[in-house]
Amino acid sequence: MYSVCPYFELNAIDLKFYKKTKKNQYIWKMIVTSTGASGELRTIFPVLIAASKRYIGINTGKKVKIKLY
Repeated sequence: MYSVCPYFELNAIDLKFYKKTKKNQYIWKMIVTSTGASGELRTIFPVLIAASKRYIGINTGKKVKIKLY
């Protein structure tokens, strides 16, 4: 049996650049992971979204660690 680490990745691209070139130019990227005991995505996903909500679209300049129980 293997361990599952639920995560999601959210990327923003420059739409004007994409329309001109049909290539993605990333503006920012966010990867949110869970290191908790549950691998049940239906349970964890809403918590991942809630924990990351305040950081969407900003540059933190570093890895941010949030603990939720």
